[in-house]
Amino acid sequence: MAQRLLQGAAVPMVTADGVRVRRLLLGANWASSSVDVDMCALLLRQDGGGFRAVDENGFLFRRRRTTPERSAFLTFQPPGHSEGPDRAQIILDFDALSPEVTRIVVAMSALRREGTLAEMGSLQTRAMDLATGETMYVYKHQSMASLAVQCLQLWTLKREGTTWEGRLVATEYPGGPPALVRDFGARAT
Repeated sequence: MAQRLLQGAAVPMVTADGVRVRRLLLGANWASSSVDVDMCALLLRQDGGGFRAVDENGFLFRRRRTTPERSAFLTFQPPGHSEGPDRAQIILDFDALSPEVTRIVVAMSALRREGTLAEMGSLQTRAMDLATGETMYVYKHQSMASLAVQCLQLWTLKREGTTWEGRLVATEYPGGPPALVRDFGARAT
Protein backbone atom coordinates (compact mmCIF):
# COMPACT_ATOMS: atom_id res chain seq x y z
CA MET A 1 0.00 0.00 0.00
CA ALA A 2 1.28 3.46 -0.93
CA GLN A 3 2.54 5.76 1.80
CA ARG A 4 0.64 9.06 1.98
CA LEU A 5 2.96 12.05 2.00
CA LEU A 6 2.62 15.46 3.56
CA GLN A 7 3.92 18.58 1.85
CA GLY A 8 7.67 18.88 2.47
CA ALA A 9 8.21 15.16 3.03
CA ALA A 10 11.59 13.73 1.97
CA VAL A 11 11.54 10.05 1.03
CA PRO A 12 14.04 7.56 -0.41
CA MET A 13 13.25 6.21 -3.85
CA VAL A 14 13.38 2.58 -2.74
CA THR A 15 10.78 -0.19 -2.82
CA ALA A 16 9.00 -1.58 0.24
CA ASP A 17 11.78 -4.21 0.32
CA GLY A 18 14.47 -1.51 0.42
CA VAL A 19 15.63 -2.08 -3.18
CA ARG A 20 16.66 1.10 -5.02
CA VAL A 21 14.31 2.21 -7.75
CA ARG A 22 15.96 2.16 -11.18
CA ARG A 23 13.03 3.46 -13.23
CA LEU A 24 10.57 5.91 -11.68
CA LEU A 25 7.24 7.34 -12.78
CA LEU A 26 6.05 10.61 -11.22
CA GLY A 27 2.39 11.02 -12.13
CA ALA A 28 -0.04 13.89 -11.60
CA ASN A 29 -3.79 14.10 -11.85
CA TRP A 30 -6.33 16.88 -11.36
CA ALA A 31 -10.13 17.18 -11.36
CA SER A 32 -10.87 19.42 -14.34
CA SER A 33 -9.92 17.63 -17.55
CA SER A 34 -10.60 20.79 -19.58
CA VAL A 35 -7.72 22.73 -17.96
CA ASP A 36 -4.46 22.76 -19.91
CA VAL A 37 -1.50 22.21 -17.57
CA ASP A 38 2.14 21.59 -18.48
CA MET A 39 4.20 19.24 -16.34
CA CYS A 40 7.94 19.64 -16.89
CA ALA A 41 11.26 18.33 -15.59
CA LEU A 42 14.67 19.97 -15.35
CA LEU A 43 17.68 17.63 -15.34
CA LEU A 44 20.32 19.53 -13.39
CA ARG A 45 24.02 19.39 -12.61
CA GLN A 46 25.97 21.04 -9.80
CA ASP A 47 27.22 24.46 -10.89
CA GLY A 48 29.21 26.29 -8.23
CA GLY A 49 26.79 26.94 -5.39
CA GLY A 50 23.70 26.12 -7.42
CA PHE A 51 22.29 23.97 -10.19
CA ARG A 52 22.03 24.41 -13.97
CA ALA A 53 20.41 22.40 -16.75
CA VAL A 54 22.81 19.62 -17.72
CA ASP A 55 22.67 20.72 -21.40
CA GLU A 56 20.20 22.13 -23.94
CA ASN A 57 18.17 18.90 -23.70
CA GLY A 58 17.97 19.04 -19.90
CA PHE A 59 14.49 20.58 -19.90
CA LEU A 60 11.51 18.34 -20.69
CA PHE A 61 8.24 20.04 -21.56
CA ARG A 62 5.50 19.77 -24.20
CA ARG A 63 7.76 20.55 -27.15
CA ARG A 64 10.64 18.35 -25.94
CA ARG A 65 9.21 15.18 -24.44
CA THR A 66 12.32 13.02 -24.21
CA THR A 67 16.08 13.25 -23.88
CA PRO A 68 18.24 12.06 -26.81
CA GLU A 69 19.52 9.04 -24.84
CA ARG A 70 15.91 8.31 -23.73
CA SER A 71 16.68 8.50 -20.00
CA ALA A 72 13.71 10.79 -19.28
CA PHE A 73 10.26 11.14 -20.81
CA LEU A 74 7.18 13.32 -20.46
CA THR A 75 3.71 12.02 -21.32
CA PHE A 76 0.45 13.94 -21.01
CA GLN A 77 -3.18 13.88 -22.02
CA PRO A 78 -4.58 16.85 -23.95
CA PRO A 79 -7.46 18.84 -22.44
CA GLY A 80 -10.75 16.95 -22.57
CA HIS A 81 -9.18 13.51 -22.07
CA SER A 82 -8.94 11.67 -18.76
CA GLU A 83 -7.97 8.04 -19.16
CA GLY A 84 -5.89 6.21 -16.58
CA PRO A 85 -4.61 7.29 -13.18
CA ASP A 86 -2.49 10.24 -14.41
CA ARG A 87 -3.07 13.18 -16.73
CA ALA A 88 0.70 13.83 -16.93
CA GLN A 89 3.79 11.73 -16.16
CA ILE A 90 7.54 12.18 -15.91
CA ILE A 91 9.34 8.86 -16.44
CA LEU A 92 12.99 8.58 -15.38
CA ASP A 93 15.53 5.82 -16.02
CA PHE A 94 18.08 6.58 -13.30
CA ASP A 95 20.65 4.11 -14.69
CA ALA A 96 20.55 5.78 -18.13
CA LEU A 97 20.86 9.35 -16.81
CA SER A 98 24.19 11.08 -17.25
CA PRO A 99 26.26 10.86 -14.03
CA GLU A 100 26.39 14.67 -14.26
CA VAL A 101 22.68 14.84 -13.36
CA THR A 102 22.53 15.20 -9.59
CA ARG A 103 19.17 16.93 -9.18
CA ILE A 104 15.82 16.84 -10.96
CA VAL A 105 13.10 19.46 -10.49
CA VAL A 106 9.54 18.58 -11.54
CA ALA A 107 7.09 21.46 -11.89
CA MET A 108 3.63 22.22 -13.22
CA SER A 109 2.38 25.40 -14.86
CA ALA A 110 -0.91 26.80 -16.12
CA LEU A 111 -0.80 27.24 -19.88
CA ARG A 112 -3.67 29.73 -20.20
CA ARG A 113 -2.34 33.27 -20.10
CA GLU A 114 -3.25 34.80 -16.72
CA GLY A 115 -4.52 31.37 -15.64
CA THR A 116 -3.61 29.64 -12.39
CA LEU A 117 -3.32 26.05 -11.29
CA ALA A 118 -6.38 26.53 -9.03
CA GLU A 119 -8.44 25.98 -12.20
CA MET A 120 -7.44 22.29 -11.97
CA GLY A 121 -9.89 21.82 -9.09
CA SER A 122 -7.57 19.45 -7.22
CA LEU A 123 -4.05 18.03 -7.47
CA GLN A 124 -2.70 14.57 -6.71
CA THR A 125 0.73 13.14 -7.42
CA ARG A 126 2.32 9.73 -7.03
CA ALA A 127 5.70 8.02 -7.32
CA MET A 128 5.73 4.53 -8.84
CA ASP A 129 8.52 1.96 -9.34
CA LEU A 130 8.21 0.91 -12.98
CA ALA A 131 9.94 -2.44 -12.39
CA THR A 132 7.26 -3.65 -9.98
CA GLY A 133 4.31 -1.36 -10.76
CA GLU A 134 4.24 -0.48 -7.05
CA THR A 135 2.98 3.02 -6.25
CA MET A 136 5.25 3.86 -3.33
CA TYR A 137 4.06 7.35 -2.43
CA VAL A 138 0.93 9.45 -2.97
CA TYR A 139 0.11 13.06 -2.16
CA LYS A 140 -3.15 14.97 -2.38
CA HIS A 141 -2.81 18.75 -2.25
CA GLN A 142 -4.97 20.09 0.60
CA SER A 143 -5.02 23.86 0.01
CA MET A 144 -6.74 25.09 -3.13
CA ALA A 145 -5.74 28.67 -2.20
CA SER A 146 -2.06 27.74 -2.59
CA LEU A 147 -2.79 26.56 -6.15
CA ALA A 148 -3.73 30.11 -7.20
CA VAL A 149 -0.28 30.37 -8.82
CA GLN A 150 1.12 30.20 -12.36
CA CYS A 151 3.86 27.66 -11.55
CA LEU A 152 4.26 25.04 -8.82
CA GLN A 153 7.46 23.19 -7.98
CA LEU A 154 6.06 19.71 -7.31
CA TRP A 155 9.03 17.38 -6.69
CA THR A 156 12.78 17.74 -6.24
CA LEU A 157 14.87 14.60 -6.62
CA LYS A 158 18.51 14.47 -5.58
CA ARG A 159 21.12 11.82 -6.18
CA GLU A 160 22.56 10.24 -3.03
CA GLY A 161 25.32 7.92 -4.26
CA THR A 162 23.52 5.25 -6.30
CA THR A 163 20.05 6.04 -4.95
CA TRP A 164 17.74 9.01 -5.24
CA GLU A 165 15.77 10.91 -2.61
CA GLY A 166 12.54 12.71 -3.43
CA ARG A 167 11.15 15.77 -1.70
CA LEU A 168 7.49 16.62 -2.20
CA VAL A 169 7.79 20.42 -2.46
CA ALA A 170 4.34 21.48 -3.75
CA THR A 171 4.97 25.23 -3.45
CA GLU A 172 4.82 28.19 -5.81
CA TYR A 173 7.81 28.87 -8.01
CA PRO A 174 8.11 32.68 -7.83
CA GLY A 175 8.13 34.36 -11.23
CA GLY A 176 6.26 31.54 -12.94
CA PRO A 177 7.50 29.38 -15.82
CA PRO A 178 9.84 32.03 -17.31
CA ALA A 179 11.72 32.31 -14.00
CA LEU A 180 11.91 28.52 -13.63
CA VAL A 181 13.55 28.16 -17.04
CA ARG A 182 15.82 31.18 -16.59
CA ASP A 183 16.93 30.36 -13.02
CA PHE A 184 18.23 26.94 -14.07
CA GLY A 185 19.79 28.07 -17.36
CA ALA A 186 17.42 25.94 -19.44
CA ARG A 187 16.12 26.62 -22.94
CA ALA A 188 12.48 26.30 -23.94
CA THR A 189 13.02 26.10 -27.68
